Amino acid sequence: MIYERVAPADPFPLKLEEPAPWDRFARRLVKCHVGEGSPGPSAVRPAVLLKMLLVASLYNLSERQTEVVAGDSLSIKWFLGLGADATPPAPPP
Repeated sequence: MIYERVAPADPFPLKLEEPAPWDRFARRLVKCHVGEGSPGPSAVRPAVLLKMLLVASLYNLSERQTEVVAGDSLSIKWFLGLGADATPPAPPP
């Protein structure tokens, strides 16, 4: 509800949400990466990480810059599926 009040009326990242089944893509990528092993539960949904990679690519950002932008931009948080007060996942050290 807060996004409707504060976010721009037609933010670009939200246009990316509709045409792509992000969770299905992420599951396939994880399956290819893991192979036949049985992975443990992820701290972050793989779809969120995939979306963060797309944001980094679209805006030509480093991993750290992507984290900062995702923390500051409501439309990016909305696209990532994060709450308005949520902290985006940090890149590995």
